[in-house]
Amino acid sequence: MDWVVDHLCDAWRAGAGGDARWQLDSAAQPHEAHHLKLDCSKARMRLGWGPRWPLVEAIRRIVA
Repeated sequence: MDWVVDHLCDAWRAGAGGDARWQLDSAAQPHEAHHLKLDCSKARMRLGWGPRWPLVEAIRRIVA
């Protein structure tokens, strides 16, 4: 998932004009994946919901 952080850094550089970098911490980290998942299948099934923007656009708007 490092491509998400790469896009975030790119959007930050383009929008804010500042430097944005990240570095992977090689130290042992707690396993968080089961806590960080979003499941929109119920909203999609019952409400016909879908994301308004592709992920790259959402990242750009978050940074803005």
